[in-house]
Amino acid sequence: MSLAPAPRVLLLGTRGRFSAAAFADLLRTTPVSAVAVPGRPLPHPQWNLPVSPPDGDADLAGLAQAADVPVLHVDGPEANGYAPLAEVDAELIFIACWPWRLPASVYSSPRLGCLNLHPSLLPAYRGPDPLFWQFHDGVEAGGVTLHQVAEHLDAGPVALQTEFPLRGGLTEQEASQALGALGGQLALEALARVQRNDLSLRPQEEDNASAFGWPSAEDFRFSARRSARRGYNFIRAMAERGQAFEITALDGRCFRTRDAMGYDADAELGDPWRIQHGELWLQCTPGVLRIPAPRVLS
Repeated sequence: MSLAPAPRVLLLGTRGRFSAAAFADLLRTTPVSAVAVPGRPLPHPQWNLPVSPPDGDADLAGLAQAADVPVLHVDGPEANGYAPLAEVDAELIFIACWPWRLPASVYSSPRLGCLNLHPSLLPAYRGPDPLFWQFHDGVEAGGVTLHQVAEHLDAGPVALQTEFPLRGGLTEQEASQALGALGGQLALEALARVQRNDLSLRPQEEDNASAFGWPSAEDFRFSARRSARRGYNFIRAMAERGQAFEITALDGRCFRTRDAMGYDADAELGDPWRIQHGELWLQCTPGVLRIPAPRVLS
């Protein structure tokens, strides 16, 4: 079977590990017409965290510049902010981590489609911060989905999907890098299928859909009525955000921490909590969670 000519490809992403890891292989191996990044401060504090890109790599704009790929700047969510993209006349758009909903005039214009990489197994965990909510909920079977962009956020038909275990002790940035790299492989596979004219799409199962917005400070609370393992995984994953976690012990006492030291899945303290070796040991259900000795809130 003869391949169609390589399409004009445009990549949209932000700084941080997910975008850089997702597009690193594409930029090294595939003719890319341009990369687009936000040209103004982003709409939520999480997007503006000083997150370092993958070890040994630059951020997305730096990777593009090293590959002599033009970098375009989108000045906000309004349709006119996307005017610089017109010079590319892209036939296929890939997105990984974009802070605004795309106008229909942008996502519907490429001849071969507009495909978004989302770090969850859609239709579960739609929304702008899926990794937070998966760690918050104790999800262990994570993954990444490549789907067509549609009117409703993260609801377009799925092109490709792969699983990735959100193992214990994994930090958010480690997960972002690993999921981004997997997503990049999906993008490469999708590009090859597009050139063979055999990329198929399947609708998402709306009965299994879930969606979440940005977390608030209240969402960083953890109850000892949950397992020590779940608490450790959540706190370790999100510690890099710098937000304090509030933990409620079985006796109602509240403690504040910014990190977790470890856990024993089956241990029994005999008390709701105990200060031991400069750490606070917290009886959970089940297991014991260990955090740096904090001050008691109440």
